[in-house]
Amino acid sequence: MTSVERVKSYSQLEPEGEWYGDMSDVPPSWPAYGLLSAEAMSFQYHLSLPRVLRNVYFCIRPKEKVK
Repeated sequence: MTSVERVKSYSQLEPEGEWYGDMSDVPPSWPAYGLLSAEAMSFQYHLSLPRVLRNVYFCIRPKEKVK
């Protein structure tokens, strides 16, 4: 029933506003490579909590699947 309750609550949310950003400065070829990399990335859910990821390094190359 949790999923039904969640769908019901999402259906009652106020809609987001209209997009007012300027996309003209983004080149048409972007993203050109699709490469995603992180170096020494750390993550914590809140400043008062300990880090759940510490100094993570990864590289996801174009057309590479991540499971």
